Amino acid sequence: MPSGRPDLAVLDTSVYVDNFRTGRFTERIIESQLLFRGVTVVIHELLRGARRPEEREFAIALSRRLRLFTPSERVWLDSARVVAQLAAAKGYDSRKVRGLSFDALIALTARSIGATVVTLNRQDFEEIRSYRRFRLLCWE
Repeated sequence: MPSGRPDLAVLDTSVYVDNFRTGRFTERIIESQLLFRGVTVVIHELLRGARRPEEREFAIALSRRLRLFTPSERVWLDSARVVAQLAAAKGYDSRKVRGLSFDALIALTARSIGATVVTLNRQDFEEIRSYRRFRLLCWE
């Protein structure tokens, strides 16, 4: 029996960046039945990558509007194990490991609150998902 509550979802950084640049997901986000939550790691990535004042302002405004979740100690430790296993299995270099670390934190934080990860980055999240199950929705 449905609970009557909307499903939670977390937008990955890739969705925010693409939508900020092109606007192609705006309508989809607005019309979605999902209840969006944020992960502080996504805000960090947006701020770290901001090159123009309006990009920084967008990230700050987003951090004020969303209910944000921060990775717990358990999530930090588990994500490190997952990334280490992936790096060993695939032979990834340090740059790839760094990117995967953020994705793993996003995925496992979303999992910890029962949310679906919405991303454009199918490959990396599918790889993480092969080590830890979480709900994933890949937009094209």
